[in-house]
Amino acid sequence: DPPLLGNDVFRFGIDGALGGATATLTLHRVSADDGAPIATFGPIVLEGDGPGAGHGTIFWPIPDDPALLGDEIHAHWSVDDPAAADGVARSAEARVRFYRTDPTSCGCPADLDCDHAVDFTDLVDLLGRWGACDLCGADGGA
Repeated sequence: DPPLLGNDVFRFGIDGALGGATATLTLHRVSADDGAPIATFGPIVLEGDGPGAGHGTIFWPIPDDPALLGDEIHAHWSVDDPAAADGVARSAEARVRFYRTDPTSCGCPADLDCDHAVDFTDLVDLLGRWGACDLCGADGGA
């Protein structure tokens, strides 16, 4: 599910970690190297057994708060892993930008992130959504 305002089933997942280990998800306003966390979820025990077989999910309902529109958070997982440096393996950081369900709500259908500019981030969002559409008609339209 995409990071849309009001999405109550948005989730962060982890895969390929140490099965049976504990994992924690941390969210930041800026890169984790540059700022304090805004939220921490877990720990959870990852399903699976052994190295590379661990997976898990944390649900995070996104509030329908217009102040979040176009905002971005950074997220990473930390997994307790005795084979990792300092006993903790850290995932690559993911960036999540919040959108509206109706791109025309900001006045410009091409401004997909409603940041008042049609730019590269809008193109990346469009290309990221390219492909099959479960909700579209046979001709690919709505």
